[in-house]
Amino acid sequence: MPSFTHSQLHFFNASDGAGSPVTKTEFGDSQVTLDKDEKRVLFSKIPESAVPRGSVKSNSAKKFPFRVFNKRKNSLLHVNFPKPKKSELRLYLSSREGFKPSIGDYWFIFRENTSNDIVVGYVDEERWKLSQNKSLGALGKTVPLAPSVDPRDEKYQQDIYDPTPKSSSTVVSHQTKRDFNLARKALANAHYLCEIDPKHKTFTSIRGTNYVEAHHLIPISATKELSVNLDFLENIVSLCPNCHRAIHHAALEERKWLVEGLFSKREKLIANRGINLSLAEISSFYGI
Repeated sequence: MPSFTHSQLHFFNASDGAGSPVTKTEFGDSQVTLDKDEKRVLFSKIPESAVPRGSVKSNSAKKFPFRVFNKRKNSLLHVNFPKPKKSELRLYLSSREGFKPSIGDYWFIFRENTSNDIVVGYVDEERWKLSQNKSLGALGKTVPLAPSVDPRDEKYQQDIYDPTPKSSSTVVSHQTKRDFNLARKALANAHYLCEIDPKHKTFTSIRGTNYVEAHHLIPISATKELSVNLDFLENIVSLCPNCHRAIHHAALEERKWLVEGLFSKREKLIANRGINLSLAEISSFYGI
């Protein structure tokens, strides 16, 4: 398979990358064979001379550290040249280490721009084509709702506009809170306009402003996974109700467009808070 397209480099925040579909044989053997582009990426961080030759059973395979895409942790994976006199290079799959794609999934390897880490991961065919910015119309698949929908969001939006005094936080779970006063400030900073398109007019709210809703670009549901407070001003965007519903429920390609547009506006602001996530990592929270 070819190297990452320009769209994929941007999508994954990568300086170089490549990927391939996982075959039935590769899945059954729990290993993928790297092509020349995938080797190039691997050898940019791991010297070819450091990779052992010989089968895994002969204990010649060596484990190397990789960051697994969207796992935010390092994993140890076997890499080897299984045949001493041939150039086949294999990377071994591991459910325990969080790297176990299925048949037909696309596995990938890339060098991340921000950290310079080597990252491996996998996505299904639909998301692979989406990352290439190709049309999804011919895929004929049903796209599930994004997993970031919060069932308590309606109460949160009500608290933002409710004029009566109350506690400053809405509890989302036993571990996570959202401060509606922060949301009020974010909406005011956006002049109560939709950040997708300021021409999106709605109706006059009980506070006398154009009604818009507060949305966390990195969903609050990701708090536990990222181990960081995500209720901060730079992460809260102002959306009209239609765009807010669309970013959760629209077709996959439209959701991608909405998330990418907001990411381009907030990437540096969020990074200044010490949270360095690629477009692909944020998109994954929306089922993209």
